Amino acid sequence: IWDDVDNAIQMITPHNTPFMSSIGKRKVSNTLVEWLEDDLTTAQANAAVEGADASFSEIAQPVRKTNYTQIFQKTFQLSGTMDAVDLIGRKDEASRLMTKHVKEIATDMEKALINNASAVAGNAATPRELKGLEGFVTTNDLSYASYAATNDFNEDKVMAMSLAVYNNSDADKHNLLVTPIQANVIAKWDQNNRITVNQNADAQKLTMAVMELITPFGAIKVVISRYITTDLDSLVNYERCYLYAPEKFQVGWLRNLKTTELAKTGDSKKYQTIGECTLVCHSEKAAAKVKKVSPS
Repeated sequence: IWDDVDNAIQMITPHNTPFMSSIGKRKVSNTLVEWLEDDLTTAQANAAVEGADASFSEIAQPVRKTNYTQIFQKTFQLSGTMDAVDLIGRKDEASRLMTKHVKEIATDMEKALINNASAVAGNAATPRELKGLEGFVTTNDLSYASYAATNDFNEDKVMAMSLAVYNNSDADKHNLLVTPIQANVIAKWDQNNRITVNQNADAQKLTMAVMELITPFGAIKVVISRYITTDLDSLVNYERCYLYAPEKFQVGWLRNLKTTELAKTGDSKKYQTIGECTLVCHSEKAAAKVKKVSPS
């Protein structure tokens, strides 16, 4: 006889993936994924003399960029007894665990796609690792070596990031990827009373969030992530913020997530959920970052 227990299982852990959901996706066909990037020459004075012979210079070749795929996996084992008994809150324990593990792997992917600093080729003893947003952004790196009170995230820093991206890329729509703490900071920005306050007296509603910033260099959508890594400095964790153009990034899937029942070796069923992907960055200049902006 069961006790008085609600016949449902509530998922209490957040599992959204804002960065991965905001960018594109594509199929890849190798563990080493490659693509090409090319730059225009810097604008310069250009005036030719009438009738002059043509002159030529060496043409710069496109630059080859790479990243490795990373394998993400979860396993679980279900005993024969567990598979047979009548369980509270589910009709099929295997199906429930499959769904749970897909969500867990998705958050693992989100964390890697944002925070991995470098690609790892891997070998028989070392797993391959993809390079994430953190590792790709080099041109517009506005990070601080150490924390000071003047580092705290503010409108000027967003403008500096936006300007850097504008000067180095052709993208005009960007996302500002921030932690919940920094999203709260942004909600309080109101220099010179520029925030439009939305109030509805009848519905008793007051908007207390800023979800889009309009700058001279394009619109910026504020995206909140729980999975941005902090930087430890003198026993204190400090936060990071990223600005990126979603159109310039893709998740490259070598193997989509799939759950397989493995060979039975005793009184249990064994399952493995596995997938393999990487991050494709078509222009790291279309992104910017700032680190150690405030204590976490």
